[in-house]
Amino acid sequence: MDALRNGAFRPAPRPAAQFTGQRTAPADSDLSRKREAFLAAERNQRAASDDSDTPDGTNYRSNASKPERSLPMAYLMWFLLCNVSGHRFYLGAYRSAMIQIGLTLVGIGLIFADAVTVGAAMWGASLLWALVDVFFIHKLHRSLCRQKLAFGTAFA
Repeated sequence: MDALRNGAFRPAPRPAAQFTGQRTAPADSDLSRKREAFLAAERNQRAASDDSDTPDGTNYRSNASKPERSLPMAYLMWFLLCNVSGHRFYLGAYRSAMIQIGLTLVGIGLIFADAVTVGAAMWGASLLWALVDVFFIHKLHRSLCRQKLAFGTAFA
């Protein structure tokens, strides 16, 4: 018991790195070099992918974030579902599609709530927007769905 009181059986102190949360260098320097080479390669790959456009404005890498959508299918969606903005949802213009649906629903709701003049004006505006949309579907498709192609791949 006297040995416990005098501190003879105290555990050895831990290194400072364990208390401060600092990482110690790996013992294997070969592993450290491999890790640094891997991280450098990843940084170079990320930097190369950020430089998407060449000086002439063409994009030579595929952009996986743009969906592949068919233009004839967008026109068919417009023909069948123009009042509920099906073509805009199909092409990926979700924000304007929700605005178009909101305009339609608020207009119809106001007509049923006996505010016929304002409701008819809003519903008419949404119908006019849907009719004019037929001329802008190709622009939406080009900006939201089509991939930019390099000059050489267009004629290959």
